[in-house]
Amino acid sequence: KVKSKVEGGNATGYSISGKVIGVGSGVEGFKIGQRVAAAGAGFANHAEIVSVPKNLVTHVPENLDLSEASTVTLGAIALQGVRRIDVKLGEYVVVVGCGILGLIAIQLLIKSGARVIAIDLDDSRLEIAKSFGCEQTINPKIENPVEKVSLLTKGKLSDYVLFAAATSSSEPLSQSFNMCRKKG
Repeated sequence: KVKSKVEGGNATGYSISGKVIGVGSGVEGFKIGQRVAAAGAGFANHAEIVSVPKNLVTHVPENLDLSEASTVTLGAIALQGVRRIDVKLGEYVVVVGCGILGLIAIQLLIKSGARVIAIDLDDSRLEIAKSFGCEQTINPKIENPVEKVSLLTKGKLSDYVLFAAATSSSEPLSQSFNMCRKKG
């Protein structure tokens, strides 16, 4: 699939950063030479020159490296998940999957005052989650996540589950529903 996309000349990517080289008529707030980051499949493609609608573009502070700013979409995806949860101080949130999106979400949730429990098959990712201040971690190869969440929450279960795992198995999603409290 990847080879056919590359050979077919289809644009790839969804997150970029760089400098403005032109501004469309009627576009305000941007000028040539400004450092920007952009998000959006079909617009923020991996290319040297792109045309992106202004609502998908943001300014990049001078103290932020453009290579770091190019990950803007990943941060936005994690932030949207946390915003949709609308977590309150002290609520339990289980994050299933500690890849880049899950780890960004964990940091945002902790800053929001959530009590975060991280679940992943990779112990090194769980260690990163702990280093960010994650309250508890669970490796489902070692422990039953539903039973462990029940134990950690004294039977109340989680207020929310943020699912950030990539898997072909339906078991983690099923477990997510079972570790979430009623109306959670």
